[in-house]
Amino acid sequence: FNCPDCGKSFSLLRNLKVHQRIHTGERLHHCGVCGKAFTKPWDLRVHERVHTGERPYRCPDCGKDFSQLWHLKKHQRVHTGEKPHLCADCGRAFTHLGSLKEHRRIHTGEKPHRCADCGRAFSHRGSLKEHRRIHTGERPHRCAVCGKSFSHASTFREHRLVHTGQKPHRCAECGRGFCKRGKLKEHQQLHAGDKPFSCAECGSSFTRLYHLKRHQRAHTGEKPHRCPHCSKSFKELKHLKVHQGIHSGRKTSPCPVCGKRFSQPGNLRVHQRIHTGEKPFLCPACGQSFLQLGTLQEHQKIHSAARPSQCAECDQGFAEAERPYRCLLCWHSFSEPGQLQKHQGAHREKKPNCCSECGKRFSEPGKLKIHQRTHTGEKPYSCPVCDKRFTQLGTLKEHRRIHTGERPYKCAACEKSFTHLSSFRSHRRIHAPKEKRHPCGQCWKSFSEPRYLKVHQRIHTGEKPYSCSSCGQSFRHS
Repeated sequence: FNCPDCGKSFSLLRNLKVHQRIHTGERLHHCGVCGKAFTKPWDLRVHERVHTGERPYRCPDCGKDFSQLWHLKKHQRVHTGEKPHLCADCGRAFTHLGSLKEHRRIHTGEKPHRCADCGRAFSHRGSLKEHRRIHTGERPHRCAVCGKSFSHASTFREHRLVHTGQKPHRCAECGRGFCKRGKLKEHQQLHAGDKPFSCAECGSSFTRLYHLKRHQRAHTGEKPHRCPHCSKSFKELKHLKVHQGIHSGRKTSPCPVCGKRFSQPGNLRVHQRIHTGEKPFLCPACGQSFLQLGTLQEHQKIHSAARPSQCAECDQGFAEAERPYRCLLCWHSFSEPGQLQKHQGAHREKKPNCCSECGKRFSEPGKLKIHQRTHTGEKPYSCPVCDKRFTQLGTLKEHRRIHTGERPYKCAACEKSFTHLSSFRSHRRIHAPKEKRHPCGQCWKSFSEPRYLKVHQRIHTGEKPYSCSSCGQSFRHS
């Protein structure tokens, strides 16, 4: 019995009649639950398992159940490794026919799934589904550690590596590891020396197109990322996100030492220098270092300002003859000692945290906490190499350079390197002119540093602060 429409042959007439319903569209078998109609009674029985939950086909390898036999056969390829569907263009094999069809779109360029909001087209339905979250704002993937949410599963997986510390993407050239595959690819271009993207304005070359676009904003002045709260614009999105923390009031960056919170990571980094003792901004004129660039710039006005007025006794110059008394905390000048003392009281008022042992005051609880260790003897920071203990994290970091051999402070004049900043500053005075800005009020002598002047003045005051424990005799020097 042959089908007159397609020529297919059947041994039984009833099988031919059932087959012809495919061509006529006739559907005689209806589901009693949902009303869906089918051409074959077998198709109806398979469909009814959707409602009954029946799954008669079990995988012998893993025990998973399926409602249809072909679903089981397709699943078993996971265990056997069989990939019967081969791509004719690149030879890549797939377990399922649907996976091959989706893969073929890479070669054909077909993008049948289009976004109704922006018109962007995608090869895969899953890609469209993830893309639509940009418009809906949906972020279904939430990190259990920090609470941050993500719209894409791949981005979420990469984020989780931040907490675990894993860096699965490793460079074959230098062994450096990365959390993200994209970051590894960017890094590998450094080894290859490939910089295909050139700036038409200045000729600078870049490994990535978005690096070039970001660079071009330096020429165009373009700031495409605008804050919706205050209309301030930024060249980069990350700078806008940091700025928006000011408006939200959220302080998501806590200090691990004292617990103080900050809305911007940059402010936290500056604050942490209080605990570490780091002062990265060095004055080239006198070697004094500062926590912040602004403080250094304010300090440099002392050296750059004209000093037309001189003291008749010691020849020290002043920017203003009527303001010779300077505050060493903020560098304000005053005409009388009483004004300076009154001004310094304002600094004390800004330090509400008082040490109960010695009365010394601090602007922040964290600083007081660190200071109190001098009385309690607490040394919470231990060197993992020699077990020596320290009161401050910054002191431990400096100490560890003894073991690592690191010498981060390099003299520009003679290229000699130093482990500690204090040693570096002392060394720089060898090359600097021997300016003596600290004169003695009792005699003609001047000194390059206040500590030398203080020791010298003991000659005039008769002070002898160092006593011998055996005989009681006192000395000016230790």
